[in-house]
Amino acid sequence: MSLTIQLQTMLSMLAMGAWIGASLDTYGKLTYQPRSFRWTVAIRDLLFWCVQALLVFYVLYQANLGELRGYIFVALLCGYAAYRALLQSVYTYLLDRLIMLVVSIVRFIRKSVYYILINPVKWLLKLTLSLCMIVLTLVWKICLVISSIIWKPLWWLFRPLFQSLSKSKIYGKMVPYFRKLKEKSQSVWKKNDKR
Repeated sequence: MSLTIQLQTMLSMLAMGAWIGASLDTYGKLTYQPRSFRWTVAIRDLLFWCVQALLVFYVLYQANLGELRGYIFVALLCGYAAYRALLQSVYTYLLDRLIMLVVSIVRFIRKSVYYILINPVKWLLKLTLSLCMIVLTLVWKICLVISSIIWKPLWWLFRPLFQSLSKSKIYGKMVPYFRKLKEKSQSVWKKNDKR
């Protein structure tokens, strides 16, 4: 292995050490880590470290065709330590600001969708329901007026018949049914008048 390839490998491993430090900070900020043990957290952590290992090996393969030497691990550790000492505070500050920006953009989009799409649809549904109730009430009132217009002439027409029936024995048996019918019709009229 030539000196140029060794230097290239050292620099790339230093960069990968810094990358691992930044990835750890990002992973810690973006994921919830409960204090108690959970299998989902363990599997997620294992997948994170598998991805990091694959990235390191890919960069190492690009630098020196995947040849492992002892100084590679030292370079990774030095890169991680350099990140912790020099770049961590700046990176976490920028990461916090980026997360706050993304959260505010998502909130803005949610509010915009609510006020532009959902709120007008709700208002239209309420308006449609109110109009339907008005139409149904109007139709009911018209039906009541029409039935009273039809009922009164029929009452005057069949009144002599009812009076003659009232003197018969059949009427005495039917009086309770007529009273119930009259009470029900009066209660319906009262409810409609209140509306």
